[in-house]
Amino acid sequence: MDVEGLKSRLAEANQEHLMKYWDQLSDSEKSQLYNELNHLDFKEINGFFKSAMEDLASASEKLDDLLEPLPKEVCGRVVNTQQEDLLQYDVDGMYMISESFIT
Repeated sequence: MDVEGLKSRLAEANQEHLMKYWDQLSDSEKSQLYNELNHLDFKEINGFFKSAMEDLASASEKLDDLLEPLPKEVCGRVVNTQQEDLLQYDVDGMYMISESFIT
């Protein structure tokens, strides 16, 4: 096992924390961890992460640009709603739940 080489690769990828508890592991645990980490391309993984974060940031900005406030005519308040309408909303909601339209 080239542990120093692995540590160097981890440091280059800013992932040295993965070896934090190396000295506390048994020989078999060290071997298993080494084999798992040694097969990973950390630069590629970091690239995937960076790309995903950039896509997420740009996607939310685009979505935020599309959001607008609801028109006043579709908004309501419970205190301003007739009792029979509230009861009908309750019945409609229970029906939709029972038919698995909503959960």
